[in-house]
Amino acid sequence: LATLGIRRAGIVILGRRHLSASGGDDAPQRAVESAAILFTVLLVFMEIRHAINGGDVYRDTAGPVEAALQVCSALAMAIGLERLRIRTGSAIHNISAILLTVYAGLGIVFGLLVLENPMLLGPIDVGGRFINLILLGYAMPAVLALLLSYAMASRRPAAHANTIAASALVLALSIWPCKYAGSITDPDINQRRRASREPTSRMARRSKPARLQVVYSSAP
Repeated sequence: LATLGIRRAGIVILGRRHLSASGGDDAPQRAVESAAILFTVLLVFMEIRHAINGGDVYRDTAGPVEAALQVCSALAMAIGLERLRIRTGSAIHNISAILLTVYAGLGIVFGLLVLENPMLLGPIDVGGRFINLILLGYAMPAVLALLLSYAMASRRPAAHANTIAASALVLALSIWPCKYAGSITDPDINQRRRASREPTSRMARRSKPARLQVVYSSAP
């Protein structure tokens, strides 16, 4: 991680020197900008993986917290590159923003909505009542996706901005179902859930002997 940070800092410094010397948008400058953006993205993702997995960056699985942080980081960097692209008109900034947006979209669909969805995984501990995994994995990406669609509005094809806005709507609509499916670390909420489920289970247990008695009495 330190090596990635040093490389990124050195590349940015070299890019600034070359930009001030040449004053144009030529091939060497584009190569320097590409490398700077690449190492920045790698540094952010590796820091997230290092922090979540306790230093084990080679872990073969990614949990819901890591997936949520990577999606939020990708969306935030895509927003920054979209705004930077408007001012510079650089093709590198344009391509980088598109790639980060695609990565964030894949992370939302296959990560947050399929592989790490509490509605599909069953009861998992999502944290406290207000500050929890649902806020990190669904509310924050929804807000960032809305900001990204706003940054794309009238500057890219309407289908791009509408698709990002639709993904924000899907994430927002998934907040309450995922929050109900997950297990919140709050004894009052969990106790109310168990109390609401007990009458249904009791009625099911009571109705089963009644059905058996009706079947036996109707038999010849």
